[in-house]
Amino acid sequence: MSKFQVGDLCITQNAEVSLLNNGLLVVIVEIDPTRNGGATPYLIRRIDGQKYPCTYEFESGVTQFYFYTQTWSSQHKLRRIDPDETSDYVEKTKVLNEPA
Repeated sequence: MSKFQVGDLCITQNAEVSLLNNGLLVVIVEIDPTRNGGATPYLIRRIDGQKYPCTYEFESGVTQFYFYTQTWSSQHKLRRIDPDETSDYVEKTKVLNEPA
């Protein structure tokens, strides 16, 4: 049984490139328990639609910067959030209009 379900909102954590990838608000798009031997079963997408700052191609190990809009993730790199936390996150990270 998966800890997360498709549609769950999560915050990224424990990323290898933490300054770029931690704290992103994502949604679970797909679950494949066989993916990468079960190590990365969750396909995630940022809810703001932006590309991930840093991802790795599993087959080649090549680092990609701002290349993918979806990526596979391990369970320990995700933390489910509640709806109240979501509205707090959106409020804290919204872009403010610059003064005219």
